[in-house]
Parts: sequence; structure tokens; C-alpha cells
Amino acid sequence: MQHVVRDLARALSRGDGTGAARLLSPDAVLADAPSHVRIEGRRSIGAYLTDAVGLLPYTGAGTAVRHALGNELGGGFDSKGPVPRGIVGLELDRWQRISRLTAMWDGSLVDDATLLSLAQRAIER
Repeated sequence: MQHVVRDLARALSRGDGTGAARLLSPDAVLADAPSHVRIEGRRSIGAYLTDAVGLLPYTGAGTAVRHALGNELGGGFDSKGPVPRGIVGLELDRWQRISRLTAMWDGSLVDDATLLSLAQRAIER
């Protein structure tokens, strides 16, 4: 889990959605609770993470892992960034790829325009 978290956090902090997607299983699911966004599939998640960089509090410059925990089945990490606290939960498949990424952060700390922008970026074109 520590390696998965390290690699994911590195890709997310660089805004590298494609790099983050390489860590996902083909049928992975991203669920970002505060923005009410749910995206399925490695390619779609990678595109969303690239497009939403800097809007999601766990992506972009200045984001980092505070604490990580878990085992070969899953776990997660506390993130620090523009929103002071956030948790990203990870479920792993038997090949140690992320099958589910669930993010929880304080959505009340961002304005409505940001939440709407996140929803717009979830629409595939």
C-alpha cells in the first residue's frame, strides 16, 4: 500500500492523470463524495484527473500525503493541500492495482463554482 500511495500521490501532485491511471485496474471507479462525481474506467478517470487538476484538493502543486495506512487489500491516505483535511480511500485488486478510489474532503471550503466546474469536467466529450 505504501508504494501505491507514494506513486499515486506523486502523479496527482504533478497533475499527471495519465500516470495516476496507470495504477488503476481497467474497470476502476473514482468516487469523489463532496463533488458528487463518480467516474468509471481507467481512461476516463485519468482524463478527469488531468482536467480537474488544481480543483480537486488532492491534485496539483502543493498537495502531499500526511499519513498512509493499509495492506494488500486496501487502505488510504490523509491528504494536505488547499483544503486542510481530506481522506482518499483505496481498494486494491489482487495485482495491487487500484480498483476503487474514494475521496472525502470538506466541500464547504470551496465555492459553488468550483463544485460545478468539477461536475462539468466529469462529462466526457
